[in-house]
Amino acid sequence: MTWFLEQISIEGFRGINNAGAPLELKFDPDKVNSVFAPNGVGKSSIFEAVTYVLTGGIPKLDALPASERSASYYLNRFHPAAFGTISLTLRGTTDGARLTVTVTRDQNGARTVSASDGRDGNALLAEMNREFVLLDAKAFQNFIDETPLNRGRSFSALLGLGNYSALRQALQTLSHARGFNNHFDISAKTGRKTLIEGQTRQARNSIRASYLTLVGEELGASASNGELRAKAHAILHNIPLIRPKCEGKSFDDISPDDCLISVRDAEGGPDQERHGKLLQEETSWKETIDALPSGELLAKLVELARKRDETLEKTQGDTFFRLYKLTEQITAHSDWHDKNVCPACDRRGETSVLEHARTKVALYDAVRRVSQRQ
Repeated sequence: MTWFLEQISIEGFRGINNAGAPLELKFDPDKVNSVFAPNGVGKSSIFEAVTYVLTGGIPKLDALPASERSASYYLNRFHPAAFGTISLTLRGTTDGARLTVTVTRDQNGARTVSASDGRDGNALLAEMNREFVLLDAKAFQNFIDETPLNRGRSFSALLGLGNYSALRQALQTLSHARGFNNHFDISAKTGRKTLIEGQTRQARNSIRASYLTLVGEELGASASNGELRAKAHAILHNIPLIRPKCEGKSFDDISPDDCLISVRDAEGGPDQERHGKLLQEETSWKETIDALPSGELLAKLVELARKRDETLEKTQGDTFFRLYKLTEQITAHSDWHDKNVCPACDRRGETSVLEHARTKVALYDAVRRVSQRQ
């Protein structure tokens, strides 16, 4: 049976402490689920916890030298009980039955497995531990780095079809496909077939485009060949320039070359000159229309102008602006000790003259910014 993972609960395992309050993650079996968080908060520990439940180990820890004491890294060292617990809540894909498989590990490395419905938890986990159920970053990177041929073979393994891929490769070897292709010249025939198919598609597209230009409507898939030819024939008769070349002739008897000669003969006449002027006028009008601002842009310009006028009303002209700037420079200088004294009248007020001057200058800066946006 295939199972969906609905929830995982982790405590005291790898980077997850949560003493007395396990980390719980719920998943939607009907959707693709993703676990994302900043670096260093436990995403890898979640993956390693699932790996440990299904396989009984963590490959990157088990690969460490014996001197590293890799077994001591399984449990969280800050957990007071020195005990790790991982629970997986599963739902069957066929009968919808739910059960919870709980795996524990103590500080001595002893592992226990139990299932909520009383079945053999180890057997259930062994059944679930199929080929590439878990795909870690290293395995995925190896898949990316493979040559195209080996990557295709590895992809079957990613889908759990490794045995099928091996069988298919063996059958291909037995079939001697290269000898078969060489004997019947399959490569040349395939190339010729591809060329003809491309030419056919190009011809069909050309016919469809020509019909649309002549008749003014798409080439109907349901219309018969006779109906299409009759409609094109009628259109040709209605073109004054080439009508003499079409009258009294069937569609197949009309000479395209004669029609083209009639068109070329008329290209140097007054109609062509008038047509050229009309095209120039059309282009000029289009450029003028395109240069007009949109309604949204006009609304933005009006709003910016309004804001500029509002801001400008708060100022008092260039003379006062120079006065405020000069006042700011004088009172900001370290030699001007009392910032509440006005350098123009030598009177001392309750508030800072420097701050007042800066506030006024800021109003002029606001006007300048709004004006630049316009």
